[in-house]
Amino acid sequence: MPNGQEMMVEYVVGYDGQDYPIFVSSSETKAPIRLDDTVSIRRVDQHTVSGVFHNHGNKISEFTRIVSKDKQSLYVKIVGIDSTGGQTLTLLVYDRSAT
Repeated sequence: MPNGQEMMVEYVVGYDGQDYPIFVSSSETKAPIRLDDTVSIRRVDQHTVSGVFHNHGNKISEFTRIVSKDKQSLYVKIVGIDSTGGQTLTLLVYDRSAT
């Protein structure tokens, strides 16, 4: 969001590969606003989920989320397209903290 404003992105999906709408809200909008983006997700196996984000029906990124077998780490790989049409790659690793 512009000016460093916080935003919340929400979607509810089934693991069926169908496209589902994405909503965004901020302190300015208060209520969620439906975007032109959709997301589809499917379960690959017990630990892996893959998905695709679309904008106006065009694929804008793909992602894979993998939960480690010991359930202590989450790995996310996102392959997207930047504003010039070039490919981007984002790798995220989350480790469960002790509670």
